[in-house]
Amino acid sequence: MPAKSVLILSNDRFLPTSKTSEMLAAACRRLGIPVLVRDGADARYLGALLEQVDNTAYTEEAAAIIKTKFQGLILAFEVDTVLSLDVQWLFVPGLFTENPEIQHIHSLWFDDMRSWARANYMFAGCREQFQDHVRHPKVSHYFYGRGLAEEGKLLGMESSHLSYLAAPHDYLQLNHPCEIRDRVAFIGNPGFREPPPSMLLNAMRDGAEIDELRKLSGDILIHSQFTKKDDWLREEPSVQEFLQVAIQARVQFPYRAALEILQLAAAHYPKAFDYLNRRGEILDATMLVKLVNRCDRPAVILRLYRQGLVDVYSNEQEWVPYDVKALPSVLIPQLPRYYQKYAVHLNAANALRDATANEKLFEIAACGRVSLNLHSPDVAACYGPQEVGLANSLAELEAQARELLSHPEQAMAMGKRARVRTSREHLWEHRLKVILGA
Repeated sequence: MPAKSVLILSNDRFLPTSKTSEMLAAACRRLGIPVLVRDGADARYLGALLEQVDNTAYTEEAAAIIKTKFQGLILAFEVDTVLSLDVQWLFVPGLFTENPEIQHIHSLWFDDMRSWARANYMFAGCREQFQDHVRHPKVSHYFYGRGLAEEGKLLGMESSHLSYLAAPHDYLQLNHPCEIRDRVAFIGNPGFREPPPSMLLNAMRDGAEIDELRKLSGDILIHSQFTKKDDWLREEPSVQEFLQVAIQARVQFPYRAALEILQLAAAHYPKAFDYLNRRGEILDATMLVKLVNRCDRPAVILRLYRQGLVDVYSNEQEWVPYDVKALPSVLIPQLPRYYQKYAVHLNAANALRDATANEKLFEIAACGRVSLNLHSPDVAACYGPQEVGLANSLAELEAQARELLSHPEQAMAMGKRARVRTSREHLWEHRLKVILGA
């Protein structure tokens, strides 16, 4: 049945990352669905603080107060559906899963599973029974990448669906002038916050191609201490070879989901996979495999930056290790103006997500501008080569950038086609029609 009234649970609404919650709320309203947006950050952090105090009576009293507050909201607004980024709904055990008024809980996954499985800002009983909560029959999960979906299945999330991200309808109505046509723009951080080893940095500076960087990253991982933990080697020696095989496979197939690769390798190393899974460390292993792609984003930016072709907007300190001088960060409300300020944008996914069709892909397109991307199945499933740039190498991506900067009218035409495609297929309303049955 279609949702009657939706409660959207945001991450901290005072942070810029809450923009997606507001976009989802606007999409619900456009679909004619009553919507209420609430922030669960205070409740989550309260749970973490009370856990440190270790006073069961205080914890139970606080949880009861929070339940009463949300029950009042649910009844007053006749809420029957919860829509949540990641598992923002999971901060008090049973708050929504045991509430008879709530029929459906939809988790839209943006973050990686590993970080949430270890999150400590919840009330007691949430983290300890994390898998039980996310497997509840009321809960459905939506992932914007195949890798994320595979991780969900590993945790027993049977109601899992692939659902790409999207753009807000409002971006289609904006027409800020295109002021810069001789440089491309990149808005964002390097992806993996910890700088790569010096060998990788030097290789990027020397102009190494993307496949060379992935191979070098894999070699570094194979010889690192991460694949040679003492307890792993002592208790199940096959783990080391298992991880080496998986890392080498990721180098060869950079867009195969990390967990899928581990599961394929498990056919030859079943004891290693079972050992890591029993210890709750299989998601740590997926992280190692994903790190093969850790240079994908910074290598794209650095290649064009060293040619004087790109303006980078970000926290300046994050790009210092790459010798990139970033311009000041763009605030969320200013994003569409900056998207439309440039004729061409670089777009590169965060390797840790195992998903390449990120929000910027759709937002840039909704603003009528073209983005240049490394060719991946997820991006190619959403847009074609007449709408976005799809490159199989850094050299090809640089050539595309130079071509579009030399012919800005071609770039604007591609952006226009991408905007039309977005208006037909890639708005948040399109996603929510499926999720909410609207």
